[in-house]
Amino acid sequence: MTKQTASAVLPLSSGKPLKLLTTAFRLCAEVLPSRITLRQCLFISMVAYGHATNQRVSLRTIKTALGDSIGRSIEKSYFIFREPTKRAPDGMGWIEQVADPDDMRQAYLRLTPVGVAALTPLLDTIAGL
Repeated sequence: MTKQTASAVLPLSSGKPLKLLTTAFRLCAEVLPSRITLRQCLFISMVAYGHATNQRVSLRTIKTALGDSIGRSIEKSYFIFREPTKRAPDGMGWIEQVADPDDMRQAYLRLTPVGVAALTPLLDTIAGL
């Protein structure tokens, strides 16, 4: 057994945040398919946040907000959560790309009804903690 140093000990005040984090991870593991990585979970949470707050979220805004933590998995995440296509036949149908009515060159991501239905139980449980 190794001796713990002071920097290796979590403060007692971290109990509730850690419980919330653990619960969120457990619920993600229950709700999301097993093929979804943590980075992809982060991606869908950013799209869901934009949807819930009525903010325009694009691939660019997600990459800017998350920086290196999203890495190159952003495109894979996009295709996993989109409607199935020829390029990505296993798409889950949770997000859709919507053209900006003010600038047709821009496209934003939002949840589909399927995505809302999939994420609502997870969010309701976390909100109740």
